[in-house]
Amino acid sequence: GRGGYRSEGRFGDSQAPHSKSDRNYENSIFVGNLPFDCDWSQLKDHFQGVGNVIRADIVTQNGRPRGMGTVEFSSKAEVERAISQFDHTPFLDRDIFVRQDNPPPSSNGRRDRYSDRGYGRDFGGRDDRPQHKGYEVFVANLPFSINWQALKDIFRECGTIIHADVRLDNYGRSRGFGIVSFENKEDVDNAIKRFNGYEVEGRALDVHEGKNNAALNEGSSFTERPSSVVNSQFTEGVVGNGERNGTIFVENLPFATSNQDLLDLFDTVAQVDTAEIKFDSTGRPSGSAVVKFGNEESAEAAIEKLNGYTYGGRELNITFAKLP
Repeated sequence: GRGGYRSEGRFGDSQAPHSKSDRNYENSIFVGNLPFDCDWSQLKDHFQGVGNVIRADIVTQNGRPRGMGTVEFSSKAEVERAISQFDHTPFLDRDIFVRQDNPPPSSNGRRDRYSDRGYGRDFGGRDDRPQHKGYEVFVANLPFSINWQALKDIFRECGTIIHADVRLDNYGRSRGFGIVSFENKEDVDNAIKRFNGYEVEGRALDVHEGKNNAALNEGSSFTERPSSVVNSQFTEGVVGNGERNGTIFVENLPFATSNQDLLDLFDTVAQVDTAEIKFDSTGRPSGSAVVKFGNEESAEAAIEKLNGYTYGGRELNITFAKLP
């Protein structure tokens, strides 16, 4: 897949770089919500008190960190200790989550579970995701390491964010610009005042009003282009608070969450069969999703480990799905 690891997770100069395929998954943990400037040696040092660390890797996309990593130990017992001691604990000013690592499925047609999300095309081309109402700022000259989550984190102090997006090319690489949508015009003004010219990783951001704001300020009936996005048979009619089964219902997701994001998150608990976002009647993401596991035990583990987890600034509500 296009996702990969930096070949830095080694502790001796004579040792050849590792590939992710030669990792012992049973003796490995997956670490999420890492700072983007975290390197493998910091990850190794953080977990070496648990036991013998064989290797530590930062997950990257085209050489850029994706805010996640893996650590391999010499035994399963060390994995269990690492999860017990470090899950939902602070590391480099971020609340990380720690799970048993799982090998990616090899034959179901899914992309590598560490590969980047595939949405966000050129503004002038087709964008398969629904558009979002709100007062926008356009952010140019972004460092290529910044993804939508990092962009949202940067502007969070300016007000209530509806949506954040970094535009990608057809190869999944950042094009160096994005959009942040706020609930009101005052938040836009705050964002421009605070961050226009602000340096991030040595680059001065260019922040100005988005193209939709004038219509909103004039009180016109700004309408989004019709969307063809509808719920699939898998998600249609599914709600939460069902009886114990192998499918869960996830609520209060960030609206920018993609199907691949769901796989990245819930694969850290157990192998996911299917995961899809639900849409509302207008074709916009509803903030909920349906995730199916191979058995009831895996679904129950996902609820136990991730219900109440803060994801993208939102506290997830996860229950067993009630199927139609």
